[in-house]
Amino acid sequence: AAYYTQFDLLEWACHYYGDEFAKYLLENYKPVDILLNLAQESSIVLLSGGGFHGPEWSIRISLANLDDIHYCEIGIVLHKILEKYVISWKNKTNGSI
Repeated sequence: AAYYTQFDLLEWACHYYGDEFAKYLLENYKPVDILLNLAQESSIVLLSGGGFHGPEWSIRISLANLDDIHYCEIGIVLHKILEKYVISWKNKTNGSI
């Protein structure tokens, strides 16, 4: 049954911003940091996919109990939080990507 999905944050980082950004995440953060930011900023609580035999940097999103519109909200808020990490990385590298 397809009652959850996993989103690999490092795969996303590599795909959209390259290996250097993924390396920055690995060296400066833990996956739980992103989950905590998500919960603090939006009251959205997701689980680490690593606890379910997924990749260490994956997050698990239940598909069993929300209306479709709520998944859009999760995506929007998660994107905003991830963009903050991108901005932090760009500032640290002085904008040179």
